[in-house]
Amino acid sequence: MRLLKVCALFAALSALTACAFSPAPFTPTHVRAETCTPDTEVADSVVVLGDADDFTATGFFVRPGILVTNAHVADAHFARYGANKMRIRTAETINVADLTPQTVIPLYHSVKKDLAIVLVPSMQAHPNLNWDYLMRRGGKSHPGEAAFLYGNPNGALWQHIPVLLGRVETHRDIRIPGFAPFSQMRLTHKAVDATPLFGASGAPIVTCDGAFVGMHAGSGGTVGSAVPASVIEDALFRATVQLPAASVPWPPLQPITE
Repeated sequence: MRLLKVCALFAALSALTACAFSPAPFTPTHVRAETCTPDTEVADSVVVLGDADDFTATGFFVRPGILVTNAHVADAHFARYGANKMRIRTAETINVADLTPQTVIPLYHSVKKDLAIVLVPSMQAHPNLNWDYLMRRGGKSHPGEAAFLYGNPNGALWQHIPVLLGRVETHRDIRIPGFAPFSQMRLTHKAVDATPLFGASGAPIVTCDGAFVGMHAGSGGTVGSAVPASVIEDALFRATVQLPAASVPWPPLQPITE
């Protein structure tokens, strides 16, 4: 009888311990409605990079004349069109077959972070993001939060930019052999099929409340990687990267390569 009581007590304590210490199911507290309206200002800053019929990627302006995209996109343009040349398409030039590549000035280039920032002197008048407003959250996102991706997947026409709604999946540290570990990429889960999003590289990712949280870098199935907004901001505001007002002539700039 005593043994039965001990067993019963042990079972009760085990159940209590399991209830008290087992982790509760994760319920995101920052999930937004999937019917939220995209931010028009963000879409206006987006440009198509590449040829009219193929080789399409994405970029976006964050200051007058200052374009942000992926390092692998910039490298591909330089290899295809010539050193410091990029073919940048707006709504007016999306279908121009022989569009002349623009001359750009590299400001920042990191293959490791897959981030490139260039100055396009001839496009200072193109719409650009209200960076201070978009970064009011400090570039932070939350697992489970809905987010929009403004890009040109699979060569879509500028007039029909798909706005892909996904969810922030997780944050992770990246460890590459030969490099020091760095926490500068995150995964986003996109609500699309498993077709690779060719052309979405360099697309800004914005939450439903209009906060900028990252830039699309690549995808594998329905899971993609993104460069966090904080990494982009850090590169933009380094002492050797100058962001003068549009009315001030562009001074000589020292490129940064990492």
